[in-house]
Amino acid sequence: MASIQKLCGITGKVLGVDIDIRQHARNAIIDSNFKDEIYLIEGSSVQEQIVNQVKNYVSQHKKIMVVLDSNHTHEHVLSELEIYSKFVTKDCFMLVLDTVIDDLNIDPDRSWGPGSSPKSAVKEFMIKNSAEFIHEHSYEDRALLSVAPYGYWRKS
Repeated sequence: MASIQKLCGITGKVLGVDIDIRQHARNAIIDSNFKDEIYLIEGSSVQEQIVNQVKNYVSQHKKIMVVLDSNHTHEHVLSELEIYSKFVTKDCFMLVLDTVIDDLNIDPDRSWGPGSSPKSAVKEFMIKNSAEFIHEHSYEDRALLSVAPYGYWRKS
């Protein structure tokens, strides 16, 4: 994300939250040209302590975009939507990745799949929040293939 921002001429920071940030990933960031643009928080994205750290970090910025891409179960993504949608600022995006899972075959070895996926969580969330977010399907319409159908939302 930091490199994409630079390519687009956007000055900004990237906050990454992950339950397990491995040392090789930390080293790659430290050794990159983007080390000053990337801040990491390790822990569950829905844990209160982690959410408070995110809230503190984003309070220092004027424009906030959120990209959700973690545990793909309906319940987890719905919790993330309820928490992180509040951080998205007007005219910025909330992007929910891997909504395509709802359109794939069921894998019995996974706790997520059609009906329990990022897309099913977005559908439920938007029933109550559609006045606050606009589905920007034009991004999906331009792509031949997307991992995020029904996943692009702009805060109105």
